Amino acid sequence: HHYDRAHLLASWIDCFAAEYQQLLNGGRNRLMEHWQELSNVIGRKVTVSRINDTISGTVSAIRHDGALQVQTADGEIVPVLSGDVSYN
Repeated sequence: HHYDRAHLLASWIDCFAAEYQQLLNGGRNRLMEHWQELSNVIGRKVTVSRINDTISGTVSAIRHDGALQVQTADGEIVPVLSGDVSYN
């Protein structure tokens, strides 16, 4: 297949610019909702290996700061900003 790279790039820039403008105009909540809708991690059981500990639980959300919100078996909600995530 032959794709017109200039047209593809122009289309991508137009979409990005529209989303970015919406974000600047207070659309952060809508962007986060869309991000969560597209995520395949919410509701999945994970194990997160970090430098000093390991957390196991179910991802319940992605927070506005980008952290995964992991609920452990004992009900504790742990925000995870970094670590190696594996699916159980």
